[in-house]
Amino acid sequence: MSRSFLLNIMPKESVCAEIGVWKGAFTKEILSCINPSKLYLVDPWAYQPKFRKNLYGGKRGLIKNQENMDVIYNAIKSRYQNNKKIEILRGYSSDMLNKISDGCLDWAYIDGNHAYKYVLEDLRLCYLKVKNSGYICGDDYSGGWKGVIKAVSNFLSDNDNVEQVLIKQRQFVLRKIR
Repeated sequence: MSRSFLLNIMPKESVCAEIGVWKGAFTKEILSCINPSKLYLVDPWAYQPKFRKNLYGGKRGLIKNQENMDVIYNAIKSRYQNNKKIEILRGYSSDMLNKISDGCLDWAYIDGNHAYKYVLEDLRLCYLKVKNSGYICGDDYSGGWKGVIKAVSNFLSDNDNVEQVLIKQRQFVLRKIR
């Protein structure tokens, strides 16, 4: 599924973060469409068998252990190690987003753990990292991912400083007003 409509909204040559990188398919789209001045790639690349429904927990037998995740991480690292615009932050977003200065991102894209508490935590952390008038976007706002929908809804309810811009093709786009 193409997310180019979402990228067409984002500012070109911006500072951005992708939370939940996996194998980097969306990373390629970001680089091609946005040509970011800085792109943070945040992912633990960790095998988590307690999340059996997710790719990183073994869904469809794709990932069987941490060694499989390390292969994916090493491919991303190898692909982007010489790109000065990209900073790879391997670890959980709850830890890695603290390495990014508050108010420095033009936008952030969330596609990490889809459980309610993790999505809500990513939304709250990204709110701090995104500058005023910046965007917080994400994936899987449908398709059975009730935690994503509930977290976005509660985040909007709790934040007068955020507006919903768009919900389309499983993507959500929010904007920090002030």
